[in-house]
Amino acid sequence: MSPDKPHIIDVTVGKGGPLVHNRILQEQVADIALGLQEAGVEYMEVSHGRGIGAKRAGYPALYSDLELLDAAKRAAPRLKLSAQLSPHAYSLFEVERVAEYCELLRFSVDFDDLQRALEHVEAIRKCGRKVAALLERCHRLTPEACLEASRRLRDSGVDLLYVCDNFSSMSEGDVRRYLETLRDVGLPMGFQGGNATGRGVANCLAAHEVGADWLDGSLLGLGECGGVTPLEQLVAAIQTLGKLQNIQLRGLCQTAQWHALAALRRLPRARHLDLLLSKLKLDYYPAELLERIAAILETDLESFLQEVSSGRDGLVRLKEADLRAYLEKHRIDLDVVLHF
Repeated sequence: MSPDKPHIIDVTVGKGGPLVHNRILQEQVADIALGLQEAGVEYMEVSHGRGIGAKRAGYPALYSDLELLDAAKRAAPRLKLSAQLSPHAYSLFEVERVAEYCELLRFSVDFDDLQRALEHVEAIRKCGRKVAALLERCHRLTPEACLEASRRLRDSGVDLLYVCDNFSSMSEGDVRRYLETLRDVGLPMGFQGGNATGRGVANCLAAHEVGADWLDGSLLGLGECGGVTPLEQLVAAIQTLGKLQNIQLRGLCQTAQWHALAALRRLPRARHLDLLLSKLKLDYYPAELLERIAAILETDLESFLQEVSSGRDGLVRLKEADLRAYLEKHRIDLDVVLHF
């Protein structure tokens, strides 16, 4: 590994945007971009929190992805830009125009619809951009299952694979095990870590030790559900290894305090629900439904989660069928709960 690695991608706008319902201003994106460029950060990702094209699909936002990318490019022309596609079709309609601003395009992989992921690869490759696959919520699958899916992605033309610990449920050992397994794919690897349990930096360092040369971070750790790896802390930790000496830590901290916090207005907060999902290694979306069901049953949330997931070993993905079967025992119709 060379002294200029790992490659660092700032994800403040995309991960932090939902904190303000993606109502971030062009001027604020420009200020963050300029601060990152002057601090020496290599990449900045500029996307709606639900992926490019989300505004057109009806998700709240003040500005389109193109308007925010243009603001970043004008303010910081030397900063490399990336954008993230959602696993849904609405992102595909924006790829060509967004690609004009970006050197790297990343897309979220839905393991339940791998064919759609392959369509994303094809669309990005037509634009001549580097393609990165984000293995979102990969903790719900075994490393071996992730390996099988990753081989298909590689064969379709993916250039870079990311392991994503969205729920901050992975230990350093988990991170190493997944990445060591994915080495067999033969592609460069990256890691994106949640920080609800405070393990973001440690997990990034563990990932880098076993070959992940692309790491994500958000200024001040800004993001939903407890936030993501704090970028300035990650850089400081890596600099103790003699790497990334070109990044000015003071400038990074100033950008975080003066611009990122001003734009997104509140620090990340890990809710009780976020911590339980991490602790119990559970995966369900939308997670807020679990809180609603526990309230209807008038039971403790942790006890409910333990009971509904009992009998399962290792990493757990709750499905709608699991909740439906559990509620039927209590004579409650899940459709009624979903309606309200």
